[in-house]
Amino acid sequence: MAFRFWKRITLFPGLTLNISKSGISISAGPRGAKFTMGPKGKRLTAGIPGTGLSWTKTFRNTGTTDTPKQKENEHAI
Repeated sequence: MAFRFWKRITLFPGLTLNISKSGISISAGPRGAKFTMGPKGKRLTAGIPGTGLSWTKTFRNTGTTDTPKQKENEHAI
């Protein structure tokens, strides 16, 4: 049996610090729309409060600052 740990601390209304065993993240936004930054990347979540319906888009950390256009131009030479 695996144990899970997380703690959410409200810093200001709409700004929370999230602590879990996988790391620390910060979330900003009103109820129903959040932007989260943490060790697994950035995440945008939108939902309809009270319904259980939500949509999430994850932007993973890639470890590089090159954009796809920059990489295309490097190989075209």
